[in-house]
Amino acid sequence: MRHVNETWHGPGGQQYRIVEDTGDGYRVEITHRDSPLPAEESWSFGYDQFERLIGSLPLHRSTAEVLAAPTRNPYGNNEAERQDLATPRWFFNKVAEAYSRYGQFSLDVCAKSNSAVVPEYYSKRHNGLKQPWAHDQGQLNWCNPPFSQARAWLEKAFDEAHRYDARTVMLLPFRDPASKWFYRYPPFAQRITVLVPRLQYYQCGRDGGFSDNASFCSALWLITRKGVQHGQKNPRYANIDWWKIGKRPEGTRR
Repeated sequence: MRHVNETWHGPGGQQYRIVEDTGDGYRVEITHRDSPLPAEESWSFGYDQFERLIGSLPLHRSTAEVLAAPTRNPYGNNEAERQDLATPRWFFNKVAEAYSRYGQFSLDVCAKSNSAVVPEYYSKRHNGLKQPWAHDQGQLNWCNPPFSQARAWLEKAFDEAHRYDARTVMLLPFRDPASKWFYRYPPFAQRITVLVPRLQYYQCGRDGGFSDNASFCSALWLITRKGVQHGQKNPRYANIDWWKIGKRPEGTRR
């Protein structure tokens, strides 16, 4: 039998604390010891399920969502989730110009050889979630992750900003804030810019070409140390604006 307030520290920095014995299991608070983000909400586990959890802690997982589904791949588990919708070159050039005051983009942290927007990039083989994002102080990174794994990539970006002053611009869907990561994380971004009209992504599959307009709005998240510090002080306020990017130029091939 376990007791309330008993705490376990995982090898990846996770901390598990029992906050209630519900009679058929435990309600557990899961946090990361070194995370700049506030405490995670509590999660419910059956007695046997919790014993299996603390008895086989993953070495490289830090979020409660990933722990609850340990087989999930940060690059997606099926074709629809993988990094096959790439950043259009014409659009990235606009972004690079608009964000030039934060520096030049020097690293694409989640890409393929045929989708990277800068010469230096991390592919699935490298796994950007396990690599450093800040080779130089104030470095500016680009990240267009699989949207189904947005939370893991956001947490990595926040951590790199908080610890090493890495600056990252992330391209993510601007969806209804019913998803937990969307509801919780906007205050930690320095700015979120919603793109109008809906973006046409470049398809990196065998045939290439552009997709139809996405069924959702996209947004740019600017993640910096300043933004993380703001979120720690003002966790209920987010800075959101709009950017009319225009349509894809005719004849654009990539």
